[in-house]
Amino acid sequence: MNSVCSFSAAKQGIMLILWFIMSGPLSAFSEYCANRLEPGYVEIAYAEQQNSQVETATEVDISSAEANVAWLVSEKPGHSLSFGIETLYSILGLNLTSPMTNGHLHTWGFPLTASYNNNDVEVLYNLTPAISVSSNALKNPQLINKESLQLKTKLVYKKTLSDKYSWVFGFMSDYRFGDYRLYPLAGVCLQPSQDWLLQLTVPDFSIRKTLSSAVNLIFYASPEGNKWHVFSKDLQNNSDLRYHTIITGIAIEWFITPSIMLGLDLEQHNSSDFSLALEDESLIQFDTESRLQFRLRGKVLF
Repeated sequence: MNSVCSFSAAKQGIMLILWFIMSGPLSAFSEYCANRLEPGYVEIAYAEQQNSQVETATEVDISSAEANVAWLVSEKPGHSLSFGIETLYSILGLNLTSPMTNGHLHTWGFPLTASYNNNDVEVLYNLTPAISVSSNALKNPQLINKESLQLKTKLVYKKTLSDKYSWVFGFMSDYRFGDYRLYPLAGVCLQPSQDWLLQLTVPDFSIRKTLSSAVNLIFYASPEGNKWHVFSKDLQNNSDLRYHTIITGIAIEWFITPSIMLGLDLEQHNSSDFSLALEDESLIQFDTESRLQFRLRGKVLF
């Protein structure tokens, strides 16, 4: 990129509409303290955000839809292995000026997750290769290069010290902070009673309360973000589109049956950072105000 411009310098007062799908798991938070692999499942979600204002009185709207599927391919005493498929489709409309993308964004992930248990020690690792591009790259596979590929990883070591206390540490690498980053995770798990599970960890914090045999309530805070490698409409230029925010939320999960779950999340998305290129190869960077989002999700175990 030859020039970098702020959002306010790029035609103030012009309406910006973003239709955007966030990546990652269908629940917005990761749980390390209850990290045993589930049997196979299909999970879908829909989310919609409150309108948000940028510093120029420009408006940002965000909605999302996601689908994941996973199944156990191996289950032995002390060891389980699962494979899955994650799909993500995004639509971006930018009326400010011509963005370097046709506005249709896709992320396909193929997670491989394994869990090892030995007495009071549990180790979980995840490896997720992915493709994250604009749709014109999928229609022209020769455009897909190393910048279009992602590799997300997670390694969690959990040591149980008693029925009520354990500690975890490990690392993760992904795009939840916008750029690809390797970062640590660490903290403690407290279970003062059967009804409470406190995950006092960074970067993902959560408190889970069991209200009944069928209903859970979860409070959480977590980073969220993604990167797409996008191509101009004439396929002559390419660049990266990045997004990052911090989420705090409350979720309720209702198990209609032991194998069917419905979830509803109410989330506060704190100031979100966006970075994208225009067709003239200048870079736009801007923040949005905090805003609310609701997320409806369902899961079927099999």
